[in-house]
Amino acid sequence: MSWPRARLTVAAVYLTGAGIAAAAFVAAGFLLAVTLPYHQWDSFGFGDWSRAIAQHGKIDPFFAGPQSAARPVFYELQGFIWSLTGISFTAGRLLSLAFAVLLVGSVYWLGRSLTGSPLEAALAVAVVVAVPSFTGQALSGQTDVPAAAMVAFVAALALQKSRTRLGVVALVVAAAAAVLTKQTVLLALVPLALVLLAGPRRELPARLRGPAGALGAGLALGLAYDLVMAHRFHEGLLGFLRTGSTGIWAELAARTRHDALLRADVLGSGLRLPLTFGLVYVVVRLLGLRHRLATAFALAAGLVWSIAGPLAAGVTNGAFASADDAFTLVGFAVILAAAALLPDAEAPRRGTLVVMLALGLPPLIIWAQTGTYTDRLAAPAWPGVAILIAWVVAAGIRCLARAGTALAIAPLAVVAMAVWMSLAGFDGLHGAMWTEYRSLGWSGLGDNMRTMHVVLPALQSTLATAGSQLGNGRLVTGDPMFPYFLPGRVDTRTPGRCQDVSGARVFVLLTGDESLLAAREQGRLATPEQWARCQAPRLLQLSDGSNGYAVFAVGKS
Repeated sequence: MSWPRARLTVAAVYLTGAGIAAAAFVAAGFLLAVTLPYHQWDSFGFGDWSRAIAQHGKIDPFFAGPQSAARPVFYELQGFIWSLTGISFTAGRLLSLAFAVLLVGSVYWLGRSLTGSPLEAALAVAVVVAVPSFTGQALSGQTDVPAAAMVAFVAALALQKSRTRLGVVALVVAAAAAVLTKQTVLLALVPLALVLLAGPRRELPARLRGPAGALGAGLALGLAYDLVMAHRFHEGLLGFLRTGSTGIWAELAARTRHDALLRADVLGSGLRLPLTFGLVYVVVRLLGLRHRLATAFALAAGLVWSIAGPLAAGVTNGAFASADDAFTLVGFAVILAAAALLPDAEAPRRGTLVVMLALGLPPLIIWAQTGTYTDRLAAPAWPGVAILIAWVVAAGIRCLARAGTALAIAPLAVVAMAVWMSLAGFDGLHGAMWTEYRSLGWSGLGDNMRTMHVVLPALQSTLATAGSQLGNGRLVTGDPMFPYFLPGRVDTRTPGRCQDVSGARVFVLLTGDESLLAAREQGRLATPEQWARCQAPRLLQLSDGSNGYAVFAVGKS
């Protein structure tokens, strides 16, 4: 078989594999979206604004507070949908899934625009689906996946070769909407705008009339909104943009940064080696190393980082913690070693590398500084990093194809394993949760109590304990989940002293690590033992708080 024909066959196989992965993702996502409720704290906390929009028409972002006001797109859309459907977990989760599908489609489009190859585009789709934070957050009702989707969509629009007036307008609107989706998109899109703007000074007017100008105009419109909202909240623009990354969150980031960087599993342990390899490769290539030397250096650095880093971070057995981890590490090592055989002439151009780096590296750097306590905060980097990983893996596959089509198709097993490792944690489900979900059978999927028990057993038992004492009274708690299940009967606030729960029938204290840290930082009563000593009013402790909630009957002893 000739090389061009073999190349087409290999690309077709990987396109088919990416299509299967994407279809499985959408099908599983739809099933989980319509059968399970929201089950992450932020889904309920930020969803309060959507609920207020649906029930009371509270569309002004100022009502929602600085953190929600900085990311209005998803919650305004959800509020509008809920005004039509009622407060519906299914509707919100399907909206989240729509953004996830937009991310997958836009990454494919971006891959084709940036590399011109269906192989890289297919692999980029597989890489995105192989990111556990993506599959874990795809239905969550939070803004990380929508932010990544908007980065990919805007970047794909900006890198289109053909340019029409309608396309320019679409790019301006999409860029502005991206900033209003979540302010962290600026970490990827501002560097992209600067790359598009760079070049000879005499060509600057032409670039300003093209994608660079359109992207810059859209980002400026989004920032104008942020400036107005910052003024309304009596904050500076930078302070408003940093909302949610200071205080206890900065402290958590400082505590986790060292180990998170050593583990290098921000995209999941299955992609640890291609991530570290890709980052090192693109940096040394831009510093002047030729492809083959850069590949050898990046592989050595990537293997050291991927093997020694997890061990230094205290991961038991390090990069070989499971058979899946070992398989992907060894498999990707072979693929990336083969990439060294690619002729320098077929390596990506400097301009392509710069775009990959601009989209992926700045968000990762800021994540390393402010967000290492949770991998989802690296979401704006996903599109750029996915294209980078896709390219370095595709380079190895192309070299293997020279030895035979079958050998080029063999890496599909490694990519499939990385995807499987991610899908195993879809929507945050794992282990026993999947077993319980499957045990429901088709008939049990419509039983709200049983499905709630799969993902919110602690909340369900707490509601039962609180309900035994609540009667016609009111419940006070700092947890935003309770009003969704006890509408009109919950005061959502965080008491700090005994007298703050007076007038309530039941008080539910949050006992998680973050809640305890915040309480101590703010000088509030923090532990169940401290609250149990209250005398005015007296509190009768009904649960020990080991499941994250300590329930107290107010006025009883």
